[in-house]
Amino acid sequence: MLTGFFQRKGATRRFFAYANMEATLTILNDLEHDEVMSRYAIGGAMGATFYVEPLLTFDLDIFVLLPHTQSGLLTVSPIDDALRTCGYHEEGDCVSIEGIPVQFSPTDNAVLEEALAEACEVFYESTPTRVLRAGHL
Repeated sequence: MLTGFFQRKGATRRFFAYANMEATLTILNDLEHDEVMSRYAIGGAMGATFYVEPLLTFDLDIFVLLPHTQSGLLTVSPIDDALRTCGYHEEGDCVSIEGIPVQFSPTDNAVLEEALAEACEVFYESTPTRVLRAGHL
């Protein structure tokens, strides 16, 4: 593990992260750009490190807004399929992306949709991403 930085408008937060965090976030940004998912933000313990002292965590919790399906059901299958074609594989309830276990949680109610809409735009090193605001963690 290494120390990484979230940055936003002059504020920098240090936290413990995996060596390949920037590569993982780049993959997530690509999935969003390719419309596999509509929007994402970091939550869970990793998201909390933007607001509190660094802590050890073993996965990256990603809250996602998924495109609507004809059946109306929410499914992360398009994400899993896209990642599988890039050579990434499931490990339990996570997908290992560049060595980091990533857990996807679909936004399935108004509170989570609000949390995603209001997520804070930040940079991890030089890679743009979003973190849920403290009130939504």
